Amino acid sequence: MSINTKIGLVSLMILLACSSYGDVQASFQAAHFAHYSTHDGLSHGNISAMLKDRRGFLWLATWDGLNRFDGREFVVYKPGDLRPGSSNRIERLHEDKLGYLWLWTSDQQVFRWSHKLEQLEYFGPGEGPLASWFFASNGCVFLLSQGGNLLQLCTQETGLAVQAVEYELEELGWDPSTPLPVLAEDARGQIWLTAPGAARLYQLAGPGEKLSFLKAFSLDGEKVLCSLKTQEGLALGTEEGSLWLWRGEGELLQKVSLPGQPALGHLSSNHQGQLFAATRGQGVWVVDVATGRLMQHFPLRGNGMVLKTFPDSGGRLWVETNRAGVFKIDLDKGEVKHFLQQLVVPEDLRSEAQMGIVEDARGRVWTTLKGGGFGCYLPEEDRLAWFFNQPGEPDSRFSNFVHCFYIDEADVVWMSTYFKGLEKVDLASAQILHWQPGGQGRLSIDNEVRALMCDSHGHLWVATKAPRLFVLNEAGDVLWETESLGGVESGRIYALMEHSDGRIFVGTRGQGLFILSGSLQEGFKVEHFHSGDGGNGLGSDHIYSLAEDSGGGVWVATFGGGLNRYAQGRIWSAEELGYPVHLADRIRHLFVDTDDRLWMASTKGLLVGTPDSTRSSASTFRFSHLHHQSPQVTGFQGSDVFWVSRSSRGTLLLAVLGVGLLQLCSEEGPQGPWVFETLAGPSGPPGASILTLCNDSQGDLWLSSGKGLLRYQSDRNSFQRFALPGALREATFSEGAVARSPSGVLYYGTMDGVYYFQPEALESPAADAALRFTRFYLHGQELLPGTSPALPQALPFMDGLRLKHRQNTLGFEWTALHPQWSQRATFTAFLKGYDELPRQLGEQNRVDYARLPPGRYLLEIAVEEADLQEKTVSLQLPVYILPPPWLQAWAYVLYVLLGVGLLFLIRKRLLLWLQRREQKAADKALAQWQHNAFLMEVLKILEELHTRPGFRMAWVYQRLGMGRSKFFEEMKRLTGKAPSDFLKDYRLRKALSLLAHEDYNISEVALLAGFSDAGYFSKCFKEKYGQAPSEFKKAQLHR
Repeated sequence: MSINTKIGLVSLMILLACSSYGDVQASFQAAHFAHYSTHDGLSHGNISAMLKDRRGFLWLATWDGLNRFDGREFVVYKPGDLRPGSSNRIERLHEDKLGYLWLWTSDQQVFRWSHKLEQLEYFGPGEGPLASWFFASNGCVFLLSQGGNLLQLCTQETGLAVQAVEYELEELGWDPSTPLPVLAEDARGQIWLTAPGAARLYQLAGPGEKLSFLKAFSLDGEKVLCSLKTQEGLALGTEEGSLWLWRGEGELLQKVSLPGQPALGHLSSNHQGQLFAATRGQGVWVVDVATGRLMQHFPLRGNGMVLKTFPDSGGRLWVETNRAGVFKIDLDKGEVKHFLQQLVVPEDLRSEAQMGIVEDARGRVWTTLKGGGFGCYLPEEDRLAWFFNQPGEPDSRFSNFVHCFYIDEADVVWMSTYFKGLEKVDLASAQILHWQPGGQGRLSIDNEVRALMCDSHGHLWVATKAPRLFVLNEAGDVLWETESLGGVESGRIYALMEHSDGRIFVGTRGQGLFILSGSLQEGFKVEHFHSGDGGNGLGSDHIYSLAEDSGGGVWVATFGGGLNRYAQGRIWSAEELGYPVHLADRIRHLFVDTDDRLWMASTKGLLVGTPDSTRSSASTFRFSHLHHQSPQVTGFQGSDVFWVSRSSRGTLLLAVLGVGLLQLCSEEGPQGPWVFETLAGPSGPPGASILTLCNDSQGDLWLSSGKGLLRYQSDRNSFQRFALPGALREATFSEGAVARSPSGVLYYGTMDGVYYFQPEALESPAADAALRFTRFYLHGQELLPGTSPALPQALPFMDGLRLKHRQNTLGFEWTALHPQWSQRATFTAFLKGYDELPRQLGEQNRVDYARLPPGRYLLEIAVEEADLQEKTVSLQLPVYILPPPWLQAWAYVLYVLLGVGLLFLIRKRLLLWLQRREQKAADKALAQWQHNAFLMEVLKILEELHTRPGFRMAWVYQRLGMGRSKFFEEMKRLTGKAPSDFLKDYRLRKALSLLAHEDYNISEVALLAGFSDAGYFSKCFKEKYGQAPSEFKKAQLHR
């Protein structure tokens, strides 16, 4: 048996039994590793610093630029591209309160990476190179140059502009002949500048405001070397061995003098109110911050030059001195222990290594050592564990000379070592362990596992296609390994079952059935049944599944010969059982339920065997054939059933090729109706190729499939797909190869060995993930933030996109910021207002839309897996594509105004034309009338009398000496009008002439035309000419 075999199986037992600290060492053995180098896009192999920002990106300070890593790709930003001549070697990184990333380069210049513009910005510190920087809690940054200039930079949370204030230190009370001051901040957010002998307190009112002086404090001429914000105020450590405490009020600082007056180089504190003063020569003093009382002293004799301290949550203090290694002080016990590791690196490099220590979310302490070394502290063993980095060991993967490292909340260790590049160690994926029967040889039949079984003794039986059969105990030792059974080559074993009496039934492909009686210790007696043997009812030598009924009989599912049953020392044939071989001869899997009913998964649907009320013989079964064409069946899809089983809640489930998972909703006997429905979820859609089903001890159902490993929770109708180690991520599950141990461990056979895990230990990543937009494309070209009005800043900081009508071919790229997710998440994109259904993108993290019509849209990006959906919020981005200028609202207003104006102009022209036509007609009629003596006489009388009050046409025919009838007759004959209408027309023509040529108002025109009522006149005029007299007069004036 290989060393890896034992390590793998033993580590699982340790993993299940150990505490949260103990499982660290065990989980190291099954962690997933990845290495990234310049071939993967990293700009340089030497990494000086790393951090993960609040948005979830990993940032790497390298010797050739700043690298952003999202789990998929590296994006590089170089200071020299922004400021030619500047060094691209970055030595320090810091993220401020507002999320801006600050870079300290090797030539002591400062750059800021703006997450809103996704670009570098330069901020010169003033005269001379940068001496120090200080980050205030309100988001302001102070840059102190070696030439004595102090630059204060503040940025509004919602804006982009930087408000800068520059000071000459002399105006802040600094003596240029003394060393540069130390900047500090107290618990109230007040800024302190300490120069030799004094400390000056300032208040910063707000961004853009200058520091305002509050008060000065005497330090008795002492020089401040270090500072620490305390819970109440501030602590200052001096070169003369004093600790000065400020508690937020009073005119004086409390001075705590340390015995021997050693210089204080570093201060730290814990949540219990203890302050740890690191001295340069006398070890560490523990001080009560509230009272200033000296509580403990750890002299570290011979190693008293303390450089740095770190208190962890377990009551331990970690100390870096000028000696190689690291010290651990147990504060409760008062014990000191020194840790040192063997190194295989050049001597001249060791002086560069410093203690860098982190306590992760699980409370584990990780540290680099002074002079080199790296490990994780195991408190139960009180030792610093090697982390795959012990020189000379066969499992060593890395150098233990670590430049920098980061432990994220997802239990992933990122580090850069002597061998350069970026190392990723995923401890979360260590919950799934791996064993290869044939050793390290991928895609070999020696490792292809086709059958698994856990027996009542806790032994694991593993059958490969080599063909070989292994039996392993709980300790991981191979107890038995064979290629033959009873002297007969076993062939490929496809089915394993332990009988209630302890016998082992072995079904093979091609060699029939073997029955093993006995034990591993005493050996096995082997019975062999072959389809060609006389008196043997075995229908085929290809046996895919075995199951025991309550009577002790064993049902044998063959692939080609239908169903058989072993009982009373012989095998009953399909004919004896009454099994309809012609309906389904190829059975992949079967199981027997508590009512002794048989459920058989075949290539032609589902077979159900129901026992009669009496079971005196083996042939008292009735068989029902259920498939998609059965008249008594509803909802059944597909035909090739791979697996049949009941869930822990009693529901019958079928794994059907090309369909997915079916459940039986109701049954009413062989004549039906039988009702099935397809189960589907975001991570388990219909059509998934499900190979096996297995219930865990928690009541959940586990599925091996072409989509990887799925868990189905029936109470939530939720499918979850799990992050798998690198090898299993590409492994192919084997048909029928699944087993559960008495302790609940699930085993799965694949083409690359056995994978196994405890279900309750295999959970979705504890840490939430974030979906972030990373790129925006316009007409196929990447558009950088701040380079176009279309994208004034990065997408995550915009309320939406507002684009012109021709900016309508768009592309969006994003990432899932989680160490495990980046390799397993699948995505959907849905543009509301355009897409009818969400687009299924798989692992593709980009979506494009071409020639979008103008309109308002909402882009939604989401992860497809249900378990991941619970841990992240979908991306949403409003997109508004403006209509072309000629279709916008203002254009429509203009169109209306132009239309109204045009209509007014047309109406005006039409009225003028009508007026002229009317005038011509009147003039023509008048000319005709003038040739008639009778009409001339009438007109003459009207001209004389029509304006007199009470005028009537009777006056006209009386003066003419005519009777009324004769007058009316003659007027009608000559004019075609009644006398009254003729009179009205006469008066209106008169008014028309007056309006056109005389300067009268409307009332005067009415009277002069013979109308006694101006209102009646206006009404008649409008009826005649289509406009009021006033409008006509106005039009005449404009003419």
